[in-house]
Amino acid sequence: MYKGEKSIRAGIEDFMCPFTDMYLTCAPNESKYHMGTMAIDVRGVEPGVRYAYYAPATVKCIKTYSESGQVMWQTVNNVRCSNGYIGKVTFMTCHDDTMDAYPGLVVPQGNQLGNMGTKGNATGVHCHIECSQSSDTSWIKNSYGNWCFKTEVDPENVFFMDNTNIINGLGAWKYLKDVPVGEVVDQILHTGSKVKLTGVYTVKDINVKDNTALITIEGKDYWISATPLEEV
Repeated sequence: MYKGEKSIRAGIEDFMCPFTDMYLTCAPNESKYHMGTMAIDVRGVEPGVRYAYYAPATVKCIKTYSESGQVMWQTVNNVRCSNGYIGKVTFMTCHDDTMDAYPGLVVPQGNQLGNMGTKGNATGVHCHIECSQSSDTSWIKNSYGNWCFKTEVDPENVFFMDNTNIINGLGAWKYLKDVPVGEVVDQILHTGSKVKLTGVYTVKDINVKDNTALITIEGKDYWISATPLEEV
């Protein structure tokens, strides 16, 4: 993405790749520092340059780790990702020598988020980034001794690559055209969600007053609209 870029479709921000130019220097599980994680390291066109990167969506700073120029960010609202997921995204950026983020800081989509750097004994100027398609902010040490989110996803399943120049790092990257938007179908049930249900579910309870039925999906109970309300 470029500085100031915004992408909102059907009222939902698209989660853009935060880099204008992307030279992938380390992929998931490619070095001992990435083992057991979905983290990637990215530099810009020229090595050694502290290129800026931008907010892929409107995000809020959750935690900072000053010794490594590391910031945990979370989207303020539900966003759309390249694999079709719609929900919160939590992600970590690392090695920013000029880090001035603080918990509670909100950065609008397209505004500068940080700079590539070397803080934390990084080898070469770059940005280390890893993502979780959830609101879980747990930061744990895995069996390889690397810190990561509990449930990480490959950035290929998160970023839309429009207006990012991929210099090195071929993969199954996707663009906005690959995830067309018509009627929005949320993947997480919440007030106002539109969902497609498949299968047969047992109604556990009925509220005739507001035409809702209580059903269980994957072990969780949900009240859903059922109009006209009737038992089959």
